[in-house]
Amino acid sequence: MHEQPIGRKNMHCWAALAAIATFGPAATAAARSLAVPGILLAAIEEQNVPKTKREEAPPPVPKLTRPPELTEFVSATYPAELLASGTRGEVVLYIDITADGGVDKVEVVSSSDPAFAAPAMSAATKFRFIPAEIDFKPAAIRIEYRYVFEPEEIIPDAIAGEPSILESELLPVTFTGLVREAGNRKPVAAAVISINGAPVTETDADGRFDIRRAPGKLQVRVTTPYHQTYETDEVIGQDEQLQAKYYLVIKSTNPFEVVVRTRAERREVAKIQLQRQELEKVPGTFGDPVRVIENLPGMGRTPGGLGGALLVRGDRPSSTSVYLDGVDIPLLYHFGGLTSIINSQFLESIDFYPGGFGARYGEATAGVVEVHSRDLDCNMVRGAAKVDFIDASAYSCVPVGDWHIAAAARRSYVDLLIGAVLNSLPREEGEGSLTAAPYYWDYQIKAATVIDDHKIDLFAFGTDDQFKVIQTGSAESININFKLHLGTHRFLARDRWRLRDKMTLTSQIAPGFQLQNLSSEYAELDASTEFGTNIYTIDWREDFTFEATDWLTLRAGIDHRFGTAALNVVAPIPTDLVRFPRPTFDYTNTEEFGRDLSRYNHAYWLELELKPLESLRIVPGLRVERWDFYKSQKLSIMPRATVRWQFEEDMAIKVAYGLYEKLPEPNYLIDGTGNPGLAPERAHHFIGGYEYKITELIDLDLQGFYNLRSNIPTQSAAVRYENGREIRQNFDSAGEGYTYGMEILLRQLATADSNFYGWIAYTLSKSRRRDRATGLFQGGSFGDEPDKETQEYPSNFDQTHILTVVGQWVLPWGLEAGFRFRLVSGNPYTPRDAGIVYWDADRDTYRIDNSNVQRNSERMPMFHQLDVRVDKTWTYDLWKLTAYLEIINVYYQKNVEQYQYSYDYDKRVPLTLLPILPVLGLKGEF
Repeated sequence: MHEQPIGRKNMHCWAALAAIATFGPAATAAARSLAVPGILLAAIEEQNVPKTKREEAPPPVPKLTRPPELTEFVSATYPAELLASGTRGEVVLYIDITADGGVDKVEVVSSSDPAFAAPAMSAATKFRFIPAEIDFKPAAIRIEYRYVFEPEEIIPDAIAGEPSILESELLPVTFTGLVREAGNRKPVAAAVISINGAPVTETDADGRFDIRRAPGKLQVRVTTPYHQTYETDEVIGQDEQLQAKYYLVIKSTNPFEVVVRTRAERREVAKIQLQRQELEKVPGTFGDPVRVIENLPGMGRTPGGLGGALLVRGDRPSSTSVYLDGVDIPLLYHFGGLTSIINSQFLESIDFYPGGFGARYGEATAGVVEVHSRDLDCNMVRGAAKVDFIDASAYSCVPVGDWHIAAAARRSYVDLLIGAVLNSLPREEGEGSLTAAPYYWDYQIKAATVIDDHKIDLFAFGTDDQFKVIQTGSAESININFKLHLGTHRFLARDRWRLRDKMTLTSQIAPGFQLQNLSSEYAELDASTEFGTNIYTIDWREDFTFEATDWLTLRAGIDHRFGTAALNVVAPIPTDLVRFPRPTFDYTNTEEFGRDLSRYNHAYWLELELKPLESLRIVPGLRVERWDFYKSQKLSIMPRATVRWQFEEDMAIKVAYGLYEKLPEPNYLIDGTGNPGLAPERAHHFIGGYEYKITELIDLDLQGFYNLRSNIPTQSAAVRYENGREIRQNFDSAGEGYTYGMEILLRQLATADSNFYGWIAYTLSKSRRRDRATGLFQGGSFGDEPDKETQEYPSNFDQTHILTVVGQWVLPWGLEAGFRFRLVSGNPYTPRDAGIVYWDADRDTYRIDNSNVQRNSERMPMFHQLDVRVDKTWTYDLWKLTAYLEIINVYYQKNVEQYQYSYDYDKRVPLTLLPILPVLGLKGEF
């Protein structure tokens, strides 16, 4: 096997210019005109245009002043079956060489045998060159390279007793084997099999090998760059065939799959992508990969809980959309945000857009989170099971004919533990009991296959959450019974169709069902409340991509959403007995409220990706969306654009603008409780940023942003009269706000060769709001004040400083350890004790009027917390076992989440979360 030499080493190659950043399309056209051995010439074809009397001199034609020179050659792996048969081969490649001599892209032009193509491509990606020069300046270039595979003459072993070449060729196959990775049984390709100290063959793509050998004792050695060396002694008996299976343990410095991590070209300004390898063991997430997004710049800390709310750049959770494989999903987390609704075994990657996202996405004015499920590749039965003190889950994937089918299920048992603990506690006579019983379960089932040019996925998933609070037995309390039930079920059918080279169409349809039920009973008050809604939806998407030329890519699509819902509410209504100076109530009457709702959203979007220069990328886009919900009909035209300029190979600047609109939540749009005439909420995003690739593994991303929000629903006491009937407006679109700030992400990527990954994320921001407030809701004051506009105030989710540091180390002996540290500004709040306290004689209690207190004028103390996690993995031939210990809030910090006031508002005490939470779990995989 040898390479054809090039340049000063007399390489026999055919070279052609690629698109050269310095000269643009003119140089590209010129470069393609001629391609000759040894030297490149360029010419511009004469154009058929009228000639002026005084023609201007044509622009200088770029000239190749120095061809590229190969300095680092990498030998390709000779396919074992072709090597054994002595088959010679040749692969013709296009190699795109960068301006610094690296290899950017490799394409196969032709191959004498398909088995030669992949090894040649893999080897060519590792080549290094002295870069080409155009007009004496380093420049990118494309060359045509012929890679020749030629069996080398085999030198007979010098070890006594080894058969000669002629003898080995005449021997039958007496030694066959299969090499797999220990723990997961994946076949190991290109493993070198050495016999008695000499390399003999390599495993094929399925991990198999065949060796012709005379009977006798063999010293077998199996090696790869990514696994621990395996050595053993074997004996081939007379007239016997030895069959062996070897399991290689992955090296402790390589916890991830053996993949080549490349830096994909970016067209979004504010996108962060996390791969599965970086997600599964981040401390503070309970092993849930989706929760890792809470540690990225632009994402705020959920106040008052363990997580779950997506607070992007100071905006409400409802302003951020969540997608699973392109389909909008209503819930991402179970109760309390302990875990997401998708089993980690189904997860491939997460894209987080804190702003400036493209025209493909709608129904969001703050950010977008898109979760991508894995392409199933289980050629044999695989499975995993996990158990800790919160929940238990199981996963399995099996091949069935041409299909791969995977299923997973999970169930929590916090309710069982809490119930057992509370029931075991002793109680005195007359003492009541309080029982909280939260639990959840979820499932995922996915089937995938490939039929010709179609890649088909069928994916069903669902989640069910229930929460009960029961208080009984106390003579001093109002006995209550509270229940909350949420459920979501979706089915996704997706076809990724490769129409032709560089043209794809992705079609998907996703019917779904969602239920929301809430009920509460107050025995002493003879009052009850019920709320229920059943929602049926169907989503239909078409996404089309066409790479028309090297400098133009077109993306377009449609996004249709249909839905119906039945809303039913039964609530107690107060009977006004006395009106001096405040009303008093009894709850003997109830009122029923019901609505049949329908929804039809249809959107059309288009993006053009333009590359007028190799270093410049411009992506203008447009999304047109029509909303029809209940009695609301709105149309939005939303232009968006991003520009990215890679002015140096390791540095880039980027800017983006986008207009984003969405309908307010349904409760704002239903007559009787809301206002169908509300305008769509609106946000303008302005973003600028700078990227610096410090090393091949370390990136720095710096962004500044300004979001201008308007048409935010705010309370209104205005009324109108229709046919002599008074109709309250309830809400109008007078609210507005803005957020500005800066985000920094310093990140080391996870790769197959590193033993550390992590990042430092810092956000500095201000989020402000202005709206209208009524006295009816001012801090508990039940006055009848008219509407008044509030002063500008910090939004409820304004967090000025957010610092997150995440680090993960891979240690020897199957150990991994990591930490997460967070430092976050306290959440703003309105101090209740700053209002006017008065005695309400009708209700026999103290009340407070906060109508003259500036909203969110104070902050909770600074939040800070350290979480750690340690994993220990034992690897066996057929499976592996991992035990992990995760400790939330290691140094026992009592972070204040809110304040509890005394009955007369004279004193207050801080309320904190659990000061420390250990989580111990086990996970098995095969």
